[in-house]
Amino acid sequence: MKGSIFFIAAITFYLAADLCGQSIISVKPENLYNLATRGSEEFLIDEPQLAGDPRNGQGGQPVTAFDPGYNRLYNPASIIIDLEQDYRLDELWYYDINGRDTIRVYTGEPGDWHYQGDILTFSFRRWGSFSLGQDSARFLKLVFRWPQAKIAEIVLYGEALGTNLRQLPLAQATAPVAMGDFIGINGFIDDPIDKLARWGATSGSTTAGNGTRAIPTPITPGIPKTRWPSIPVTLRAGISTSIIRN
Repeated sequence: MKGSIFFIAAITFYLAADLCGQSIISVKPENLYNLATRGSEEFLIDEPQLAGDPRNGQGGQPVTAFDPGYNRLYNPASIIIDLEQDYRLDELWYYDINGRDTIRVYTGEPGDWHYQGDILTFSFRRWGSFSLGQDSARFLKLVFRWPQAKIAEIVLYGEALGTNLRQLPLAQATAPVAMGDFIGINGFIDDPIDKLARWGATSGSTTAGNGTRAIPTPITPGIPKTRWPSIPVTLRAGISTSIIRN
């Protein structure tokens, strides 16, 4: 009898230790990507206070639900969730509003999805759960086969692993660019060549005279491996000619 009690206590301790790192995963509205472009995807996570903690019996009654509409052009509707880092995913809880249909669940990342199974919606205003099998992933994809699969809120449980972190690109410090390095000048055919040559980009126009003249456009400072060659301009009386290089 004592051995049985010890064995049960050991199992209880193991389960408690296994779940101690599992918690509700916070999901930001800007990290939901609605590939269907219809419906308000943020309605899946916009009521965390009402959703509560369903796994521990403290789930509330959310109201707003994702609904892409019944146009076949936008169904099935896919929602990608970016968790901003890898998680050991345990469970997905969802508040089933009504309707009977299927939500297909994937983990992984765009281009490398792993099918986890289907959520079958058939309840009326009740919480349901879907096991994610401790899979490690940063992204989750939900595919609503048809809008009758209507859920008002999802709650994800898992453990942050601190890997595959989302990182915003850092701004690169550069030396200030002088105004003359990226602006040009309007010039005319009778303007002195030495004055036009000071600018990296030149626009020239004329309406008088016959002949050919080259407007030099030298290398523009600050733009590597870029050169505008001299531009031969054939001028005819009464014809306006304009050249622009920028």
